Amino acid sequence: MDQFNELITSGRLTELLLPWGIKIGLAALIFLAGRWIAKMAANSVDKIMEKAGVDATLTHFLHNVIYAALLIAVTCWKTSRRAWKMAVAASPTRNKTCTYTRLESNLDTGDGP
Repeated sequence: MDQFNELITSGRLTELLLPWGIKIGLAALIFLAGRWIAKMAANSVDKIMEKAGVDATLTHFLHNVIYAALLIAVTCWKTSRRAWKMAVAASPTRNKTCTYTRLESNLDTGDGP
């Protein structure tokens, strides 16, 4: 409890919480915008399929599949970018050339892993 009181009185609590608050706020904004876009895309597919005379059950099913897929894509987008950056940064062979190019050149010369 003393450590918490010390954080509050020293002003370090805002120093620690401000970056996290900004990240959480931006994540919520991205999620809400992505949810709105996913809903609009699913509704537009609904309208197109209804005009084409597709069965209502299939239309409803595809609406849910499209909405879920886009919502998952929005949710995973930021995480996958961060994971990719961490994987590249942790790579022991990190330099200007791509790992894929390096593997491809090893296969061409027969010096594969």
